[in-house]
Amino acid sequence: MESSEDGRSEPCAGEGKVPGWLRACERERHIGIHQGVKNFAMVAVDKTPGALPRVVGAELNNLEDEGRNARKFDVADLVLVLQNKTILMNWIQQPGYSLLLPPVDRAIVHLKQASLQNKYSTLFANDLGRLLQQLCNVQNCIFKLSQPHIHTATRPMFKLGDRIVQKCKL
Repeated sequence: MESSEDGRSEPCAGEGKVPGWLRACERERHIGIHQGVKNFAMVAVDKTPGALPRVVGAELNNLEDEGRNARKFDVADLVLVLQNKTILMNWIQQPGYSLLLPPVDRAIVHLKQASLQNKYSTLFANDLGRLLQQLCNVQNCIFKLSQPHIHTATRPMFKLGDRIVQKCKL
């Protein structure tokens, strides 16, 4: 993995180098993001080999309360809100943000892939993921799209959601 002048890693690996997303690591944080026009929910789960995954954080942000206008939606404005008004940058261990959770070797952020019938589907998935990934070194933080079929009303995430919230007392 090669680094650019500003310290961010380039998407292609040099000869003989292993890309960050393929490296083994001891501690990993998975952050699930369910984004919407009004609300933005995040859950962080830490994984270590030989131990059960552990929920270490959950947050729900009302974007309108954070200064986001639902009628004029721009991905750059959304990223600014995420950087300045939410805990996401802390959870992915971005430089300049104090650590509130135990440190991990790598963070993987799963962005919910919205239905193509949703007029904001490209903004919430592709555009948001690309812009956020540009802020991070892919050796330490990876943004990826979730599989769209797991979020529909008849699929596992939809059915398990209420039970997860109740068990974790969120």
